[in-house]
Amino acid sequence: MFRIITKITQSWPAMALLGLLTLLAPTAYADWFVRGTANAWQPQPMTDLGNGQYHLNLNFHKEEAIARFKIDRFADWSESYPSQDLQVDACSEYNILFNANSKAIVLEKVGVVTDGECSITDAWFYRGSSNAWAATVMSAIPGTNNFTLNVAFEKQETDARFKIDHFSDWTESYPALDFRIEDCAEYEIVFDSMLKTIVATKLRDILTGACNEPSDDDWFFRGTANNWQSTRLTQIGATDHYELTVAFKNQASPARFKIDHFGDWLDTYPALDFAVDDCAEYRIRFNRNTKIIEADKLATIVGDACNGPENTVLGDVRILDVMMPQLGNISRKVRVLLPTDYDVSERDYPVLYMHDGHNLFDKNTSAFGNEWYADEILDLLYSTGEHEGVIVVGIDSAPNAQQRYQEYTGWDWTHPSLGFIDAKGAQHAAFVVDSLMPLINSRYRTLTDRDNTGIAGSSMGAYMAIYTGIRYQAHFSKIAAVSLVALDNPMNGYELRDYVRAADPSLPMRVYTDIGTDEQLSYTTPELLVQSNTKMCGALQVPFSEVTCRTIEGAQHNEAAWADRFGDIYLHLFTGRDL
Repeated sequence: MFRIITKITQSWPAMALLGLLTLLAPTAYADWFVRGTANAWQPQPMTDLGNGQYHLNLNFHKEEAIARFKIDRFADWSESYPSQDLQVDACSEYNILFNANSKAIVLEKVGVVTDGECSITDAWFYRGSSNAWAATVMSAIPGTNNFTLNVAFEKQETDARFKIDHFSDWTESYPALDFRIEDCAEYEIVFDSMLKTIVATKLRDILTGACNEPSDDDWFFRGTANNWQSTRLTQIGATDHYELTVAFKNQASPARFKIDHFGDWLDTYPALDFAVDDCAEYRIRFNRNTKIIEADKLATIVGDACNGPENTVLGDVRILDVMMPQLGNISRKVRVLLPTDYDVSERDYPVLYMHDGHNLFDKNTSAFGNEWYADEILDLLYSTGEHEGVIVVGIDSAPNAQQRYQEYTGWDWTHPSLGFIDAKGAQHAAFVVDSLMPLINSRYRTLTDRDNTGIAGSSMGAYMAIYTGIRYQAHFSKIAAVSLVALDNPMNGYELRDYVRAADPSLPMRVYTDIGTDEQLSYTTPELLVQSNTKMCGALQVPFSEVTCRTIEGAQHNEAAWADRFGDIYLHLFTGRDL
């Protein structure tokens, strides 16, 4: 069993390059070949440098497919490395060094290719009603055929719509008919330049400016949640349907509401107040034609006025039941802590996703009877002016230990007492990015770019924070791995380290990892945990420059220890404060 280690840097040290050129003098070709997109997958012999080292310099042009290659022995495909094609940047020149003993591949990007298709820069532009059909350049998503742009549609005189235009000259644009979306909303638009497909994801409603002006047929929510004041409902497209998301937070009287035409109490529905559960978040929908009202309960609210004797939550925590299609369509509780000033501001907030959400805010739901006090700590930091607020999304772990290990592991391994662990980390990470993040972004006021998105966890949750953050670098820029458990024995932690070393350095990450000297697990020792964290720190420092690794004297493996350092970790991740 070998491990493929890929390292891409800008240049070789001068002495190393001189030594290599000296070794290259004898052109004695051996039995290893490079085959890839650069040479139409034909065998190209490597130069034998001696001691099992082989070398080839190769230019990758702008082929139809993604630039990639393999190392092939005897040019017959009977033995080739790595198992998956090794991807590189198109329009680039590489020195490829291969160790036939360890099967390690080292890449050195030494130049760019500027001839042929590489001399043409692909450019796609958004043109639509929001920018008066001018040309706004879209951003290329590295390593893909996709281009993206966030666009706010703020109630133009015409219907909200757009096209994607190649080179901004109208000679090639998509779709044939304008792409129509909902007005008074912000969208993330992603265009696939290969397939010519467009995906428009609604990020938030816009309720200011022209979007806040009364229309000819306005409908308003009035109830206990807003002290019977008027809150305008949002019309759904050009239909007869209106909707609003409302939080009922244990007002003095039973939770109830009406829908009021023009906000003047002259035309209201229903005749008797519409009753709902208190301490709950609802999506309320109203049909102006039939006058039918629907109230869908989205989440339970705990904390503040909704705080009962059974919980220790401070602030506003929404508890959602979210389906996990990637893991057999099971349901999982997700706890969303909103910032202290969320209800009185109109700001969008950064987001921190955290594993083991049941341990974060309430000692009565914690697995071990103690909590991180994340809600109290963030409220204190807000009151002292040390930060402006963050939305914390805590994802409960699986209901038993074996399932938790499965969801928080990237590769199969065998637990000393639980037995074989069938890794489902890839599915869990996909749930976070493909299912949970769109839900959170659609329901709450979030800053959706990677610079404002982080992921964190402790113990095996720390392992999963690193795995998910690296697997989806385009979505996260911050990782906190607290009391990291990624042991070589028994959980094959070297697999995660190899995965980290191959991360994309062009997408910078701020990473924090730590371990206490008194941390103890049933199947290892404190000394091995410290060694494991040190190894991971070294792996993280290969692709990333902003890596903070700490060994904390006397710290133990529990929520009380993590609460002690949570505030500092949060400020380090989101403000860059030194530790």
